[in-house]
Amino acid sequence: MDPFPSRKPRLAFGITLKVILFLALCPVVVAGCFVAGRVLSTLFHVLLDLSIDEGGLLPGALVSGAASCALVFSLLFGRKRLRWLSLFLCLIALAATVAYSVHYRTVEPFEYLGSSAGEIEELLRKRPTPPELLLSIEDETRPVRFLGENREVLVDLVRKGGKALSLGIAVPEPGEHELCVQVDALLPDGTRLDLFRTPPLRSGRWNDFTLPASYLPRSNARFALRLSSEEPAEVPWVFVSAPRAETMPQGPNVILICVDTFRADMLEAVTMPFLAGLMKSSSVFTQAMAPSSWTVPATASILSGVYPHEHGYISNALMRFKAVEMLPEQFRKAGYKTAAISSNRLIDPRFSFGRGFEQFISLGRQQRNYLNSGRILTLRAMDWLRANKAGTFFLYLHYNDLHYPYLAPPPDTFLTLEGGWLTRLRSLYSCLRYDSMDFTNLWLMAHPEAVPLVISRYQGEMRYWDRQFEMLINFLGQEKILANTLVIVVGDHGEAFGEHGNYRHGASLFEEEVHVPLVLFDGRYPRGLEIDLPVSTTEVAPIIAERAGISPAASWAGRNLSQLVSGQAEHPLGSLLLYKHFIPMMGVPTDLKVSLAARAGGQKIILDYDPRTQATTPFLFNLAQDPGEKINLWDQSAKHELELYQWLVDFMPEPEEIIELAPAETDQQLLKDLKALGYVK
Repeated sequence: MDPFPSRKPRLAFGITLKVILFLALCPVVVAGCFVAGRVLSTLFHVLLDLSIDEGGLLPGALVSGAASCALVFSLLFGRKRLRWLSLFLCLIALAATVAYSVHYRTVEPFEYLGSSAGEIEELLRKRPTPPELLLSIEDETRPVRFLGENREVLVDLVRKGGKALSLGIAVPEPGEHELCVQVDALLPDGTRLDLFRTPPLRSGRWNDFTLPASYLPRSNARFALRLSSEEPAEVPWVFVSAPRAETMPQGPNVILICVDTFRADMLEAVTMPFLAGLMKSSSVFTQAMAPSSWTVPATASILSGVYPHEHGYISNALMRFKAVEMLPEQFRKAGYKTAAISSNRLIDPRFSFGRGFEQFISLGRQQRNYLNSGRILTLRAMDWLRANKAGTFFLYLHYNDLHYPYLAPPPDTFLTLEGGWLTRLRSLYSCLRYDSMDFTNLWLMAHPEAVPLVISRYQGEMRYWDRQFEMLINFLGQEKILANTLVIVVGDHGEAFGEHGNYRHGASLFEEEVHVPLVLFDGRYPRGLEIDLPVSTTEVAPIIAERAGISPAASWAGRNLSQLVSGQAEHPLGSLLLYKHFIPMMGVPTDLKVSLAARAGGQKIILDYDPRTQATTPFLFNLAQDPGEKINLWDQSAKHELELYQWLVDFMPEPEEIIELAPAETDQQLLKDLKALGYVK
């Protein structure tokens, strides 16, 4: 007979309680591992300038979560030694989560943009000279031509002054044997001159070579590139990026910097001390107007010199690029090296932004968070400049730091925020509500006291970017590049903080969303010049072309700097917005909105069109007296007397025409990128 009859039921109850506790703790532990891995990865990202892809955190968190669950199990049921062993395994698994997220990549190691491998194979069978393709390896995209086992690439180059020849070669997939490329010169008299044989090519990367001038014939020649392999039958695909003769155009170097979500009225000595100081020796356009409050159409207009309805990119979700002449194409024709580095997923060769660029480095594909992305982009730009400073170049940089969620690394996280840690915690909480949980912004509308907390983080991002810009300019000075370089800083669009009931951007054409900074620093003639004449960022292209001494494209109708300084040729400016609510916003699910705007001098008109009711809401503002656009001066009966209204009606397309362009469905890759940027949940 058991002397302790109540022990077994109590023991069974205790075990049952532990099992229930264990099952309840498991999901909490896994979630905790994900949060811990994200925090540690972010620290590595900020402190070591590593580009972290958060897509690797989920599978890594499952591994570390399983180890942590084993630790919890040993704490509940195991002995002391087993507990210490489980703790050790848990720490190793957590470290593995961080390492996995650092090396994880959501994109393929190489990608044929615009064509599948099968389509390329079909082209190679049908055409003796296949067209130029876009090949992306890791984060760098270049236009390439196929180099097969029985196929040569012939290149006609005009060499001036005995310059070197540079070329890049890619082997996307490894082969069984070593591959080399033989470069020959085909002289006018029919002689074939053996010039250079590359070392064995490495797969999965770009192999860059420069043939010194001493290797090359003195006269102009045709160059032939062919494969050299021990086993030609086993040769994998090989591609050659366009070989180029290293020319030295007479014009200056050009660095065009587009800062995403850059609001003009917050550019001050407090938020951007270095840029504010540089503006004293620069041409500053105080009334620059973006042609859209969306990134894609506004950026396409900066690079093409025409308005969104002319180049075809109407919104972030509508991308039908027309055959317009691009600014980098003009520089490439003039003999410049052209390259771009972008941390925005949408400004990418996948969406035709690679036109005219010999190299396009897409950091945004792998960088899903925004912490420290500006520093990583600046370091990549400095690496590129070191390698290419001998020639004359056009370099485009697209920074994404000012884009929400506004989380600059310390010490800039809370730049203008007054108060202690409690205030900072409230600011971070508002960030979570503003970015992660409340795309509709209804929470901010209900809590206007949180808006200054959000603005302080946006201004912190401005200060953080200014530090990166200062590092870049100082580097240009140290490398003796700055004295012969044009540096242009422009915003693609602004950012709203509730001034007209809107937050973020892409919701209206009021000044907070379309008034952007535009600064041109000329290292050859550093002098201060303030231009108060309204300009459009579509005019960035002709302004740069004139300063660099290259021919403008025939399609560019904008004014150059000389015309703006003289005050001549003043004409109206326009802006266009097609907005589609990808998720419910302000109670209107998946609805369309069209806005058109025009400005001449201090006069500005906005027409908001609602396709549901087919009603137009007009606005007329005098920006000289009412810069905040609070007083609507519109008089319906006098609209036909307004020259600006007539220009808007004549130049801009009808709202119904714009709506017809809106796609019924969004491309899956584009949808993924929009989601990563926070536009789609």
